[in-house]
Amino acid sequence: MKSTRKILFAVAAAAVLCLALAACERRPVGKVHVFRCADGATVKAIFTEADETMTMYLGDKTYKLKHVPSASGAKYTDGKVVFWNRGKGAYIQIDGEVVHDGCTLLE
Repeated sequence: MKSTRKILFAVAAAAVLCLALAACERRPVGKVHVFRCADGATVKAIFTEADETMTMYLGDKTYKLKHVPSASGAKYTDGKVVFWNRGKGAYIQIDGEVVHDGCTLLE
C-alpha cells in the first residue's frame, strides 16, 4: 500500500512539474515575436494567454494554433501545423514534416 502511494505521488509530482515547465516556456503575450530559421524563413508569432492560442505568420499564410501539453518547451498546433519552441529556439512542422528548423528568436 505504501509503495502504491509513493508511485502515485511521484506520478502526480512529475505531471505538475511538466505543466509548470511548459508554462514557463511560453512567450510574453500581445507582443510580436520574430524567429529567423536556418533556411532564412521568418516566422512571426503572437501569443494569447486568455485562450492559450498563438497566431503564426509564415510567408503569406496565417495559422491560429492552440497550446497543447509538451514534455519540454511550448507546443502549439491545429492538428496539421505544429509550432514548438523551447527557450529561444523553435521549429515548424506541417503534415508531420519539419519544414523550418533551427529557428531562433530575434531580440
